[in-house]
Amino acid sequence: MHNAQKVSISILALLWTIGSIRLLFSGSFLLLGSVGTIAPWIVVLCSVLAAVIGFAKGKFLLSKTASRSITNSHSLENNTQNLFLGWARIMGVRGLIMISLMLALGFFLAGPFSPLDGFGRGLLRIAIGTALLIGSFSLWSGIRSNNEALS
Repeated sequence: MHNAQKVSISILALLWTIGSIRLLFSGSFLLLGSVGTIAPWIVVLCSVLAAVIGFAKGKFLLSKTASRSITNSHSLENNTQNLFLGWARIMGVRGLIMISLMLALGFFLAGPFSPLDGFGRGLLRIAIGTALLIGSFSLWSGIRSNNEALS
């Protein structure tokens, strides 16, 4: 993995990590705000369920996307000038469509016209944040394993 690949995948991993931490914190605060209206054991049970769903999504969907991104980053060897084209090659068409749909759905569900209350938005953020964190682990481990292979 040469520098352009390593930097691009590191930026992607960092974005996923920061996004996941932000979602996990904001989801936790929304869930804590729901404790007054919903029994605490229900909040904990639903939070664990959301984290398990997020873990499954991260393990079976985003980890594959991360692996494809690392594989696709090899195309950067021929193109280090055009950043947008490089990112499009790394993410691939399926990855860009999936991320665009996930972002659009997230904006809809978190916006002012959301059908979800704070509790529902908190659970959604916990699930998505967990999935992103698992996906970012795949990216970081891919960078590390490529570095070890070169050593």
